[in-house]
Amino acid sequence: MVLSASGHLKMPVLNIILSATFYTEEEKDIRVILKELREKSLTDMGKKVLGQGLHSDFLIRCEGKTFPCHKSILSAHSDVFAAMFMAPMAEVASSELMVDDMSWQGVDAFLKFLYHGEIDSAVVSSTIAFELLKAGHKYQIQALEKIGKELLYLEKDYKFEMSTALDMFTFCGHIDKLKPLQDKAVRVMKS
Repeated sequence: MVLSASGHLKMPVLNIILSATFYTEEEKDIRVILKELREKSLTDMGKKVLGQGLHSDFLIRCEGKTFPCHKSILSAHSDVFAAMFMAPMAEVASSELMVDDMSWQGVDAFLKFLYHGEIDSAVVSSTIAFELLKAGHKYQIQALEKIGKELLYLEKDYKFEMSTALDMFTFCGHIDKLKPLQDKAVRVMKS
């Protein structure tokens, strides 16, 4: 507290300088176009790298299908994969991982999300959305877990397969933040 010579309380003055950036409509359009081009370029690159398996150094096998992929991409998205690749594990020595808790379609959707952010198959299938939720949780990929959770929560009850609702009920019952999905599974099974 500061007192003036007259004994009155002096309030400190805080000067705030606001800065604003103004763009012309033309500059905004250019920025939007450049952003879209960058996003398309990254998506195209991810599709090409995944689709052609360019310089892949790791395989994921599921239901008789093989998915060439890259340790660097898996590690960049998941601390679980990063730790696995640093440990002396059988998967590291063989450079392959056998996945038995997902369908091959789920693994395909998982990799498409990691490489180029695609979630198309999860949008049209509650079963794939559930597999992505589980994979996001298992491999600690928060964005994927959140996407799976939101897709399942928003999905119409009648679109769920009964087996998916039952699996969702069981899985979500063990994880506090997923309790609303367990309630949804109950609704689905009752309908």
